[in-house]
Amino acid sequence: MLTATMLSARFAESYEQIRQAIAAVTHAESLQTPLPGVNQLHWLVGHVVVSRVNFLMLLEVPSIWPWAVCKWFIPGSSSSAESATGNSFETLRHDLERTQELLTTALAQISPDELAARQEERPIGEHLLEYATHEAYHAGQITLLAQIMSIETQ
Repeated sequence: MLTATMLSARFAESYEQIRQAIAAVTHAESLQTPLPGVNQLHWLVGHVVVSRVNFLMLLEVPSIWPWAVCKWFIPGSSSSAESATGNSFETLRHDLERTQELLTTALAQISPDELAARQEERPIGEHLLEYATHEAYHAGQITLLAQIMSIETQ
């Protein structure tokens, strides 16, 4: 049975992986396109934050970002000067940390019955597990891109 503790552990692991990968990345570096057709670190980290905002809203935690910011980082959007101007990489790092604190608190308070409650014909716990899997995928991308960028700048 899926528990809030299991979900919290998955999000803590991916958060720590991302945090370590981007710790030394500058704003300018975050905007570099390391490979053709690959999203910039700036967009990927913003996308993780938006995913967390969505998942937190399932837990009735208000969004930390207005829609005008969220739309810069949703699938189908493209990295743009607007998103870079509107959110420094340091702000993205801070907001990623902020969402980690919010989700740790929210998951500590959710009951098994709430995880089993259905939303859009699936238990909320299944939605959250899907978000955790999605985030783990992007954590791997972010780690790899940060390593590639580190090699290129040496």
